[in-house]
Amino acid sequence: MTRRRDLLRGGGCLAAGLVVGCGAESETPVSRQCPLDGPPTISYGEPSARTETIAATLLDATEDDVFAVVTARLREHPVDVVLGALLVAGARAIPPDSGGALHATLAIHAVTHLVARLPEPLTLVPVYYAAHALKFRQSSVGRIGVAPAATERTPVQARERFDAAMTSADPDAADIAVVDLLASVPIEEAIDCVIRWAPRNEGHIGHLPIWFALGIRALDTLGWSHARPVLRSIVRDASATTPGALQPIYEAALPELEGLAAPAPVCTPDDGLARELLAGLRTRNPEDAAAFMLERVRASSPDQALWDGFALSGTEDLIAGGAGVALHRFDTFNAMHHLYRRTLDPVTRQMLLVATAAYACTSAFGEQTDVLALDPVDAPEVDAIFDAVTLGPERAAQTVLGYVDAGGSLEDVERRAEELAVRKAHPVDEHDYKFPVAVVEQTELTSASLQPWVLAAIGGEDGRSPGTAQPDWEHLDEVLTEIERL
Repeated sequence: MTRRRDLLRGGGCLAAGLVVGCGAESETPVSRQCPLDGPPTISYGEPSARTETIAATLLDATEDDVFAVVTARLREHPVDVVLGALLVAGARAIPPDSGGALHATLAIHAVTHLVARLPEPLTLVPVYYAAHALKFRQSSVGRIGVAPAATERTPVQARERFDAAMTSADPDAADIAVVDLLASVPIEEAIDCVIRWAPRNEGHIGHLPIWFALGIRALDTLGWSHARPVLRSIVRDASATTPGALQPIYEAALPELEGLAAPAPVCTPDDGLARELLAGLRTRNPEDAAAFMLERVRASSPDQALWDGFALSGTEDLIAGGAGVALHRFDTFNAMHHLYRRTLDPVTRQMLLVATAAYACTSAFGEQTDVLALDPVDAPEVDAIFDAVTLGPERAAQTVLGYVDAGGSLEDVERRAEELAVRKAHPVDEHDYKFPVAVVEQTELTSASLQPWVLAAIGGEDGRSPGTAQPDWEHLDEVLTEIERL
């Protein structure tokens, strides 16, 4: 076991709950607490020969031998270096499609989250799951083209060409423009230029902003030396996707937001405002919801309360819908919130609020249950919550509330959810990683008084939520044997 501890912790590999500091490519992670702080210390460079070699090895591996390949790489390299190679491999090998096969890469953020928080012997299981997901998704597609050569331009030229390429919905032009942007503009400005496009188009059931957020989050954790393949994938996807309900709302709101003074984030909890937003989202159409949020922006309403309202709305949607669209609604709220905290541009920040309000009203799930009025159900132990997943999302939510009412710890629920997500993962569905992590993260970002009702979303969909009745991941025993070999 000494070798495994050295592998994970040598050189600061697990620090402050993040996989960081394990090699020349790793960068200081971004931590954006409210109120927002200044830009993180990150630098941009090309993927190293080491990353390229590991990524190529993973791409060339077969489904039958990929676990042995991962074991060999983990013996030679820190875990964050191997995860960075998995991120690069997925971004390069799987053509962007606003969802679908891209989920192998979308899940890398959840994998880093879980590696940092799981106890042994499960700590490294997510790395193997990510490799398995890559091979499954890669099996039906070919590799995308190599990156175009960068042309260094003035910062103004690079930004204008990038915006023009994105506006024209030309994936090839956007591909070239983002490479030039990275070569010509300081990295934090380049990140903001990219994030600016996230609230413009939701893609298929929210996959576009989800990919913006999860790609950038993975880079913040694993290092911006991997930026070019990831951002190429994001902008090709965004420029190729048919505009949805958000684009006209974005275009109508942008001139007004550009004319407003930039308010500082207001992080005071306000349960009354959160409840008001929650009630309004049940009945508004996207245009009315956007108009409501514009009023809140003009009034400098507390940002924390608005995101609290979105998180509660996500739980209600899961209780009412309990299926793919509702699950992605919650994931999209989580993505938009991260992008809000990540961007330094005040117009983009306020646009993310407006777009999230509009997106919350793009689909109806029938009669909504007031999540704040749910009756708790007795839950003497934490596993009672995850036993209840098969009984439906409302009963699972009630069981979370019952457990907390009886003095149970939210942290205990989160840790058990993370463990079961890894033990019980579906063979070919990365949502089993992505969704529980999104719920845990959103709970921790919510005001303390409302956290139990957000965590109540953890049983939102049987088969994609961690449940004790689900069979173990079919490769779990095989992977645990591989880990013992390290």
